[in-house]
Amino acid sequence: MKVLMLIVADHASVETSTGKLNILGAFRQIQAGTFPAQHHTMSLVIKLGGGIGDKPNPHSLSISLVGEDGAELLSISGAFDMPRGMPGIQPEFNAVMEFRDIVFAHPGTYSFVVKVDNDEEITDQTVIQVDQIQRQAQE
Repeated sequence: MKVLMLIVADHASVETSTGKLNILGAFRQIQAGTFPAQHHTMSLVIKLGGGIGDKPNPHSLSISLVGEDGAELLSISGAFDMPRGMPGIQPEFNAVMEFRDIVFAHPGTYSFVVKVDNDEEITDQTVIQVDQIQRQAQE
């Protein structure tokens, strides 16, 4: 199994009838006027691809958001089943995790780290840069 896609967006969803991903406003940077800064909502989009020799269902998925200082802002985990593939087509699993009101204590680089089946070989991450908006002095 491997991570095929890992994106942070304003909003995302998976259509239940087709499994299609809908992604709006993909981003890698947040700008804030003051810190600590609270970001109202963001979605983490994950697309996993199955392969020959993968362990059987169920699988585990763990996600953490970590600052550059190593501090963990959040951590979640759960189980999922990789759907059965069709002949000649690699099976895929799509997941969207919505996060609300995440507080960033200071500007810096933050990483969403994703692990599948607690296996160090199946790990990926995506980075968000949180910057402070520089205000211009009044004349």
